[in-house]
Amino acid sequence: ASAAMECVAFGSNDAGQLVDDECAVVWPPAPLALPVRVAQVACGLGHTCAVSAGGEVFARGDNASGQCGLVDSKQIRIWTRVHALEAQTISRISCGEAHTVAVTTSGAVYSWGS
Repeated sequence: ASAAMECVAFGSNDAGQLVDDECAVVWPPAPLALPVRVAQVACGLGHTCAVSAGGEVFARGDNASGQCGLVDSKQIRIWTRVHALEAQTISRISCGEAHTVAVTTSGAVYSWGS
């Protein structure tokens, strides 16, 4: 059996990219409170993405350029599943300033944002 892991973060939270709280800065480090068991987390300038152990992608934070993979909101302050990737099993994810790139278990690459 593997030990339970906790994902924590600290820093800017002005777009809600870390915690549900309205605070602008997270300090000391706080749990990310993801809704699933996490395999990987990546951070951009104002957004954060996570890949679940099952290959699902969740995002939160600044979405002004579509970097969270959601078309109907400028700012996502809670963990939200990226439904456009539901048919894919994601193995890795990386965030840039205003974009995100994901790689599937079969090697396909998806990107969004600007």
